[in-house]
Amino acid sequence: MKLIFLFLFLSSSVHASDICGEHSLRIAKKIPIATDVNYFIRPSSQREVSFASGSGNVILNVDTQKLIKVPGSVDPVESPDGKILAVPSFDDHAKGPQKSKMRFFVRTAKGFEPRYEDEKVVGTYQSMGALGTSADKQYRLLYAGDDGIYFRDYKLNSVSGTVVPASTQTKACSGKLPSDASLPMLSKNGREFSFYSNGKTFVYEMTSRVSCRQKEVIPAMLGKIDFSPDNSKLVFHSDETNGGAVEIFKNPHADAKMGIYLYDRQSKMFSVLQLKERENSYYPVFLSDDQIAFVSTVKTGKKTNFAINLANLNSAELSGCRDCTTDSSLSARANVIGILYIRKCHGDDRAIGPGKGNVAFTRLTRERCLKLVQQYPANKIKTAFKDWNGDVGPAWEAVRNATFTDYLKTCSSLESVNLNRANRSGSTKSAH
Repeated sequence: MKLIFLFLFLSSSVHASDICGEHSLRIAKKIPIATDVNYFIRPSSQREVSFASGSGNVILNVDTQKLIKVPGSVDPVESPDGKILAVPSFDDHAKGPQKSKMRFFVRTAKGFEPRYEDEKVVGTYQSMGALGTSADKQYRLLYAGDDGIYFRDYKLNSVSGTVVPASTQTKACSGKLPSDASLPMLSKNGREFSFYSNGKTFVYEMTSRVSCRQKEVIPAMLGKIDFSPDNSKLVFHSDETNGGAVEIFKNPHADAKMGIYLYDRQSKMFSVLQLKERENSYYPVFLSDDQIAFVSTVKTGKKTNFAINLANLNSAELSGCRDCTTDSSLSARANVIGILYIRKCHGDDRAIGPGKGNVAFTRLTRERCLKLVQQYPANKIKTAFKDWNGDVGPAWEAVRNATFTDYLKTCSSLESVNLNRANRSGSTKSAH
């Protein structure tokens, strides 16, 4: 009943400005990058991020802002402790399809020096986790192979500085993953990994070398996920407009609306962190449990200006959806409302499909959600989605049979939360 009264109160003339809006984190530091930042960045506990640039692979110390060149030209990935650097290498003179091999470098007083070249690791999109803290420390490398997701463990001798394989290359979960599983990213402890499949993003735990357990399902296609050091949070980016299965993993194009998002695994809150109209934000990573770094681009004429940004999460006031990733009926209706938001705020009728709206839905507060829904009574929503090409089954039934009250109740899943306070007590604030 309270929702109906609030809806009537909000049913006066509604403009796009009452519904659409930006989301901005408080930026602790912004570091301009003179060259470009190609694809993703990867963090280490040394307060560094590594990335490929137009002038080759580099590592940026975010405290000193010193940029140093490292070997290779694509996908430099440091281990979580910053002791090892893994870089794919391609033979430019090879005939036929290029095959990569993985080169490992160890940090020394002189910089990163080559220690091992693994010709059996044929793949890219690698990520690394640390499995132990002994003198012979073990690391796990996860990567996208030709026919699935693989991993291999390596041992670093802290005295001699040698790197040697500690296992054979192994198909993750004994190969019992969806055939289209792609874009794998490993947690910093080497025990969990994420991947994209069929419009959804999954997190699996490797319970042994041959078995896995599904931990999370996020009903949206997301960019490369990064796990917080304590594994309690995930950050990622998404393009809520025209980006397809390939486009959202590249640098943003002119029409993109790329923003960064957070999933808190304890409270099950899916929240938008940063999304601005004239700036793209993407590839966020954790520098610590409470601080992230991410790439931003701003176009000035034909020039694109890149920057690495630092933002603290421990005092951030976030708005987001609770249970949108766990309740399939709620998720289906949230997806519809999110697509209506895209249509109203971006004029984009092409953004119909599973997951697109779930990301956009998190941009709304409860009040703005109600203002949006009141413009589309349930029968008009059904008409608007007569060309629906999303999932069939229970999720589609939740949309097709939804009443106006169901959509109002869906808006009530939006909450405002102080992330630091929520993690301490599990409490949330009422939405505004």
